[in-house]
Formats: sequence, C-alpha cells, structure tokens
Amino acid sequence: MPATNTEGPSKQIEHVFFIVRENKTFDALFGDLPGVEGDASPTMKATTAEMDEIWPNLRDLARGFTNADNFNSLAIKSTQGHQWTTYGRAVIR
Repeated sequence: MPATNTEGPSKQIEHVFFIVRENKTFDALFGDLPGVEGDASPTMKATTAEMDEIWPNLRDLARGFTNADNFNSLAIKSTQGHQWTTYGRAVIR
C-alpha cells in the first residue's frame, strides 16, 4: 500500500466497489448474517433462508466482501450522503 497519498495509486488494489442501499437498515437486510455485528430481530423474514430467497444477489455480495456495519446517521443527513455517493468517485488512469 502506498505510504502517502502522493505516491500514486496502490499496485495491490485495482478496483473498489461501494454498494449503497438506501431506505433499509443494515440490520433489516444483514442482521442475521454470521460475522456481522447486527441485530437479527428487525430482519424482514423469520429465517436466513427466507431472507436469501428475497435478496439473493445483495446477500451474496455481503457474504463475499467486507461489510461496513455500525455506521449510523440521522435521516436529515441523507442529502450529504447523496452528494458523497454521486460525486465521490474518481477514475485514475
């Protein structure tokens, strides 16, 4: 990993995928998955199998990659989140 942000891009990280889901809480979608610090009580169905049936692609991604749980914000801060996810991308060639 580069020691500073002036050394150029990492030779080890080629792509970063940032998947954003809005209007659902982390726990409602992923609270029942092993390895997350979630609360399974607000999941939308009773069993992990039922959740996997409803959200197969999303939950496969969550199982295969790093999850950022325990990030919380007030709904009134949603505008800043939209701006960050829309304009917070860069392509370095």
